Amino acid sequence: MVNSNKTKILVLSIGTPGKGDDELGHLFIDKLQTVINNDIDSYNHIDFHKALHLNIEDSELISQFDEVYIVDSCVSNEVKSFEIIEVSEQYPIHFTSHIIQAEQIKYLSKNLFHASPKIFKIQIKGYSFELGEQVTNMALNNLNSALNEFLKRIKKIPDINNFEG
Repeated sequence: MVNSNKTKILVLSIGTPGKGDDELGHLFIDKLQTVINNDIDSYNHIDFHKALHLNIEDSELISQFDEVYIVDSCVSNEVKSFEIIEVSEQYPIHFTSHIIQAEQIKYLSKNLFHASPKIFKIQIKGYSFELGEQVTNMALNNLNSALNEFLKRIKKIPDINNFEG
């Protein structure tokens, strides 16, 4: 349950478990929940949602929060380890039930639900995405760096390297 006195935060992960580094977003949530379980009162304003991909329905979900962090793996050569970027809204010119971007979700949330949460994408560099593969060690290092930065952003700075998970 989210505490109404603090900024309401949603961490929404995207990915496919069992497909190598594609599950980095879900592992981000798992590690974050381990941190939170050690200090539940300080983090009771954060909720979580895991998905395979963004859906149109997520525009309603995000409308209930002040800040949303969409966590996903990426293969971009421009991303060294991870990046956190703010999302601006974009009119959904083309989308299907399986292809919709964070920018379009933000637009729909504003125009359908009159909500304008701040949305950030946390893109974690991945290297291997084959079905049945394990997450690579390089990607796990990137995940830890991204999680540490996220924790700093929400004003709590424990070192996640001290937690198993």
